[in-house]
Amino acid sequence: MEASAGLSYLQAHSAQSTFMRLPSAKRIQLSSTALLGGIQISRDGGRTWSIAGLAPAEIVDLAASSENSNIVYAATKRGLMISRDAGKIWEMALQQTQPATMVETMPDGTIYAFVIGSGLIKLPLSEPSWRPVNEAFGDQLILHLAADPTDPLRLFAVTDAGRILSSTDGGKTWPPFS
Repeated sequence: MEASAGLSYLQAHSAQSTFMRLPSAKRIQLSSTALLGGIQISRDGGRTWSIAGLAPAEIVDLAASSENSNIVYAATKRGLMISRDAGKIWEMALQQTQPATMVETMPDGTIYAFVIGSGLIKLPLSEPSWRPVNEAFGDQLILHLAADPTDPLRLFAVTDAGRILSSTDGGKTWPPFS
C-alpha cells in the first residue's frame, strides 16, 4: 500500500496502468489498464470501479479536466486525444498526429502536454486552444510533470534521459534542478 497526501492506494493487480485522482472531485478517480483495455472510473473514492469506455490505442498517460470530470485527455503514440464523455468516444485533441509523451492537469486547472515536434504545450482553463510553452528540449522528452501546489508557475519535469528539470516561469525556461 502506498500513501500520498494522507491518501492510501492499494495496487489491485500488476498490469500496466495509469492511475489518476481528479483535482476537482476528490472522490472521482480514473484508471487506464492494459489488462482490461479500458478506462475505469470510480465515483466513490476507489471503493468500486466501472468501465467508462475503451482506452485509446497505445495510451501513455491520462489526465482529466479539473472543471468537468467527463473531459479526459490521453497522451498516446498517435498523438494527444480527448474524450468529452469520460472515455467512451475519443478524438484527436490537436490537428497534428505526433506522439505525446505525457499529459497532466495542474492545481489551477491548466492542462500541460508534451508532444514530439511541438514540445511542451498548455491549455489554460479559461482559453479555448492549446498554446506552445517551450520547444527547446532538443532530443529530450518530458515523461512526467508536476506543479508546486502553492505556485502554479513552478514546475518540475522528468525527462526520458532521467534528468530532473525545474522551471519558475511556467515552463518557459528549464535550468537543471539543483
